[in-house]
Amino acid sequence: MPVFKNNDNGTWYVMAWYTNWKGERKQKCKRGFSTKREAQEWERIFKMQSAGDMDMTFEAFTELYEKDIRPRLKENTWLTKEHIIKTKLLPYFGKRNISEITAKDVIAWQNELLAYRDEKKQPYSQTYLKTVHNQLSAICAMIGKGSASHNSRKFIAENVDGSRTRYNISYIDEPLKKVYHELFDEALERYNAKQKRKDRIIPDYYEKIRGSHQEKLFHEIILQIGDMDNMASGTENGELAREVLDEYFKGFQARNPNLRVYSAHIHMDEATPHIHIDFVPFTTGSKRGLDTRVSLKQALAAQGFTGGTRGATEWAQWAESEKHALAAVMERYGIEWEQKGTHEQHLSVLDFKKQERAKELAALEAELAAKQGELSEVQHRLESADTAGEEIDRIEYKLSRDEDYAVPEPPKLMSAKNYRERFVVPLVQRLKDLVRAVLVSLVKAWDKIALLRGENEELEKENRRLEERLASLEEKNDQLHKQTRDYALLRRVFGDEYVDNLLAEAREKQHNYEQNRKENHYEHQH
Repeated sequence: MPVFKNNDNGTWYVMAWYTNWKGERKQKCKRGFSTKREAQEWERIFKMQSAGDMDMTFEAFTELYEKDIRPRLKENTWLTKEHIIKTKLLPYFGKRNISEITAKDVIAWQNELLAYRDEKKQPYSQTYLKTVHNQLSAICAMIGKGSASHNSRKFIAENVDGSRTRYNISYIDEPLKKVYHELFDEALERYNAKQKRKDRIIPDYYEKIRGSHQEKLFHEIILQIGDMDNMASGTENGELAREVLDEYFKGFQARNPNLRVYSAHIHMDEATPHIHIDFVPFTTGSKRGLDTRVSLKQALAAQGFTGGTRGATEWAQWAESEKHALAAVMERYGIEWEQKGTHEQHLSVLDFKKQERAKELAALEAELAAKQGELSEVQHRLESADTAGEEIDRIEYKLSRDEDYAVPEPPKLMSAKNYRERFVVPLVQRLKDLVRAVLVSLVKAWDKIALLRGENEELEKENRRLEERLASLEEKNDQLHKQTRDYALLRRVFGDEYVDNLLAEAREKQHNYEQNRKENHYEHQH
């Protein structure tokens, strides 16, 4: 047993063995447990984490997430993430095994967040809800890196029939880091040897790509023949699908020399046989960076797939080519490829309405902000105009104290005529000019106040109208979101075919109603 007691201090410690990415066995020692049970629990979680076991709890996986992501983030950024994890994710998902968390659980969690109201009856803002959801997505993306563990059946999900797992085919299952060393170590050594600045040296190419926003560590394609109604696992047709997928994969690497496959498995223990192929796309002879580097775009371009329109990307062209390769194998087995249409056209109507409503909301919010700005400016000007009384008080003070408006004592021996012409007449003229200026300013101020108050009333009316319109659009937007969720729920519960039939029947009834209405209208006219 790898759990031992330290007789010197009475604590327990663990000596656990694990296998690293090179396939080498390593030993890990952890000390200081107060009880044997705590030591055994730590050993159990450590082994699951080392193996990427999806039967570990969500809480245990977040510890892995923290070790992986925290060193690459600013402290404040991590504290924000940590708060969301502890207050919004762990209370709901913490004690559940990762393999048991379903889409239904996530939807229920989202509904709880949407239903939340604080003491002021206010919900979470859309921005905050998006931040919380993005955090769950980030953790799920890291869980997604364990897809190879799922594909190789190192853990068994709920939708897997364990009794049929022995019929699966496992072609290749190599550690991803090992493949990176095989593909890029020599190119990395050449690149680093040419660097004169230490900050340009890349110590670990795997870690560089893992933190990249431009390239992914690997890509996966999943292909399936038919569905559970016509190619179900465990049936004769299911075995035929297995043979077709097997032949298809045997030519995959030859067709795709720039896609290094490191994991490939045919699953016969789920509802319908299908194949998972995980690969690392690479290009050689690159003039920038490593001469051999990760690049999906360049890898596919080297195989003849060049991007065109948004819908005809390199990946889309390549995936279509692989479907045709599979169809060619199917044809040899007498299976016809039926290219079924998608249901995007039904959802696109709602999506379009939501998109247009969002544009309308944004435009309305911008208009409302502009009107509020105009209102603030008018109110400021109105406040400035209302200070005319203060200006009059200032003039009155000036008249009583300023020497320019004071009557001086008549100098000795000056005649009354000279005194009048020298002092009185200029003073009276200054007073007249001042009174004229005051009157003009006062009249202008009254006019300005009347005008601004009229503008103010109009802007307040316009703002109320815009706010009512905004509230109405937000309500309609919420209704469209609900319709979209309800529509998706109907398809999940009743199936696409049933919903499509209902839609076709409803459209036909609507068409008949419109036709009858037109005929009745025509009869009344004649």
